[in-house]
Amino acid sequence: SEQEYKEKKKKKKHQKEKYNDNDDENSIRKENWIRRDIIVRIISKKLRSGKYYKQKGVILKVMNKFTAQVELLDSKNAATTIEVDQDDLETVIPKKENSGEEEVCILNGRGGRGALARVVSLDKERYEGVLRLESSGRVVKGVKFEDFCLII
Repeated sequence: SEQEYKEKKKKKKHQKEKYNDNDDENSIRKENWIRRDIIVRIISKKLRSGKYYKQKGVILKVMNKFTAQVELLDSKNAATTIEVDQDDLETVIPKKENSGEEEVCILNGRGGRGALARVVSLDKERYEGVLRLESSGRVVKGVKFEDFCLII
């Protein structure tokens, strides 16, 4: 029946959002990834007529699941704070691998949301990193660049 079809489709969509088959048990994926104290880059040319395009900032506050208050780091004037939609942001990853100095936060996927880690290596061709979890020392391979981010 049409009702059964709708319920099956709804259930399938929910499962897709929750799990990615290639990841481990801590791999719950969600649409929203923004969180406080991560460093992001503005990727929208439309935001304020491109004035902030490619500027980096720190998320000060998450307004709702998909909107954040961002303090710009590249601001020449006094601290500039703007409200930005998640779709207008991208994650910032360390430039160097194996430095082990810069801490990252896992935002989605492998390793578990919110986990702190250090970068072991970066594969710039595959857009993936190998991370060492701070809590357990466990090494997590194949973490997509979009799924982890530098933190302050």
